[in-house]
Amino acid sequence: MIKITPLKGFEYEKLDYNSYTATLKNKKYQSTVHGYDIYSQEVGDSKRPTIFIQSGIHGDEWQNLYFCREFFHALMGEADYGHSEKFARLAEKFHWYHLAGINPTGYTNHTRNNINNVDLNRDYDPWLGFGQHFTQAETQLSRDLYIQHKPIIGIDCHTWDPGASGVDLGGYAHVDSYYPNIYKKPRQYDVMYWDMLQDSVRLSLKQNDGFPPEMQVILVVGQNVNSSARAFFASQTSSANTPSMSYTFEIDDGHTLYNISSIGLTLLLIIGLYMENWWENRTLKLTQ
Repeated sequence: MIKITPLKGFEYEKLDYNSYTATLKNKKYQSTVHGYDIYSQEVGDSKRPTIFIQSGIHGDEWQNLYFCREFFHALMGEADYGHSEKFARLAEKFHWYHLAGINPTGYTNHTRNNINNVDLNRDYDPWLGFGQHFTQAETQLSRDLYIQHKPIIGIDCHTWDPGASGVDLGGYAHVDSYYPNIYKKPRQYDVMYWDMLQDSVRLSLKQNDGFPPEMQVILVVGQNVNSSARAFFASQTSSANTPSMSYTFEIDDGHTLYNISSIGLTLLLIIGLYMENWWENRTLKLTQ
């Protein structure tokens, strides 16, 4: 397992969407959707394996846009929340890609759905027949960028209503139990998923590491949703010709903004360290 000291959080407030995108460093224009310009952030050599992070698919879950932004600023060496040497190492080894605030109208209106009243996280359906199929400009952009970069892992970041969950790292560790004749995931992906759930996240975020009692970590295995971003990510093949891993995590937005940012930064770093381990060994080697 991987255990790290939790990263420091930071204080922030919800900006209007255009003001938020103005704070992104190393940003690159991707598309204009419903009158809003959507940007990405990139760190590292694009010839290296890509780690793809998506924020803000549900507009009312706005906090994850900010800790994803700051995670990338830490990768750039523009912010220091702890473990700077790990960030520098990971920035050298991977191509990091952040599709920032994929649902600008939901963010602006503080709604889960976009301006067309579509839940974007039910609009992917890579296998057809289970839900909507890329009917919205936002999911089409997400799909096209994911296919373009062929990531080794896709991470979809969320924040939930108070009390819904402590930390939900549930996602598509593999999909063979759902689509046995369509796609297979190596069993090691399952092992990594459960190791992160049961050991690394609990140990890194546990109460006696400096978090107050309300930060006690509760881990819930999320229900797999066939038409979600994580299902689509899991259906793809990476540039290294490996099955794309796919994870999502939810953070209870009943925590303070500072603590949400600390949890989010810590979770993303743990996943990055696991991917470093996996990429170097091409098999899961659990290390302390």
